[in-house]
Amino acid sequence: NGRINGSGGCNRIYGEYTLDKRKSLRFSEIGATQMACQNMNFETRFLDLLDQVRYYDVEEDMMLLKNGKKEVILKLR
Repeated sequence: NGRINGSGGCNRIYGEYTLDKRKSLRFSEIGATQMACQNMNFETRFLDLLDQVRYYDVEEDMMLLKNGKKEVILKLR
């Protein structure tokens, strides 16, 4: 279990995550600061996708975040 901190492009995001040996990944208690930004649709969608993450994989220099059907929903570098 651990904590995440980062940026959604404008607002700071934070929360917790849980990993296990079966490449299961779960984010919880995700939150963000509330600054008004031009790119709010992107940040809102990004936070929604983080809530859907259930698994992960690493390929070369990318982390692939997957939903419950093991479909890639986010690619992070």
